[in-house]
Amino acid sequence: FAVYDFCERRLGVDPLWFWSGVAHPRAKTLAWDDVAFAQGSPTVRFRGWFVNDEDLLTKWMPASGMRDYMDYPYYSNVVSHVAMEAVAEAMVRTRMNFTIPASFLNIMRPAEAGIAAVCARRGLYVSMHHIEPMGVSGFAFKDYWRKRGRDLVYSYLSHPAEVEEVWRAFAARWAKLPNVIWQIGLRGTGDRAIWQDDPTMPKDDAGRAAIINRAMARQVEILDELGVPKENRRVTTTLWGEGTYFNEKGLLKIPAGTTVVFADNNCGWKWGEDLVSARREPNRLTYGTYYHHQLILAGPHLVTLIPASKTCSMLREAMAHGASEYAVFNVGNVREFIYGLDATAKMTWNLAAFDPAAWE
Repeated sequence: FAVYDFCERRLGVDPLWFWSGVAHPRAKTLAWDDVAFAQGSPTVRFRGWFVNDEDLLTKWMPASGMRDYMDYPYYSNVVSHVAMEAVAEAMVRTRMNFTIPASFLNIMRPAEAGIAAVCARRGLYVSMHHIEPMGVSGFAFKDYWRKRGRDLVYSYLSHPAEVEEVWRAFAARWAKLPNVIWQIGLRGTGDRAIWQDDPTMPKDDAGRAAIINRAMARQVEILDELGVPKENRRVTTTLWGEGTYFNEKGLLKIPAGTTVVFADNNCGWKWGEDLVSARREPNRLTYGTYYHHQLILAGPHLVTLIPASKTCSMLREAMAHGASEYAVFNVGNVREFIYGLDATAKMTWNLAAFDPAAWE
């Protein structure tokens, strides 16, 4: 990061040069009287991008593979590894240190595993979409069992042994990467509550939350059984949708050592009520945030709408409530949000030094 910081400050290299189209400046002489500068601990420990709803990235360059096992709009092509190299370079140049590199990433498929590998080679931690606990989406679960001659409903109640087998198999493959931030939880095949896929789920809030709690506890046990070292293990659960609601009601029992990730209200204008109201357990848990620069269907997907001043006020509110361990930004196809990405990178690196007025 010191080298990238030097490139930006002293050489004038735009960290997002590939996406912004800003050419590197040229100089006949490179000389400085003083190049000493220092950075303390960043404001947010883990700072990352979620490349989500990447409909344009999948068709921009020739696909690195095809997803023939899912019938979800926009996701038939796997993002080119060349394009992902450009995304990963932009992340490290902006001093981000982790990524959720794709939606519905199936680590068992070589083209999709390659996306994670590209990011890992850049030194980034890699993580999973909140609908993919242990790296497993409902689509991946069905793909796993169809290859073994079984067409199963994605249900932790009806098929607990089969779901846990897939969690274990996928986690073992993810664990081969050098730096992983694990996601735990239980959600449906699409970005929706699990009971919308599984009619056997309880009908009441307490019963539904109890199943999610059981799943999270078992997922942590599986990491233990696989020998994923507890020391420096990073585990998150993202409180999106029903997770926000259950957490606000005090129904979730989140395993010790987890980073609890509070979400905004889809479009980046307001945190969920649980950021303020949820009970804190600082001796057991750490806290972070999930923030949208883009949101398909219900928010800005192809153009920046959120001013840096608003994002700054949101992050300052999060820091005031102890959510400084982790911040992930939903960045869509990247190109549309370079203004916000540059700003949030600088905010999470050093929030106290960030001047919102300079970004208006």
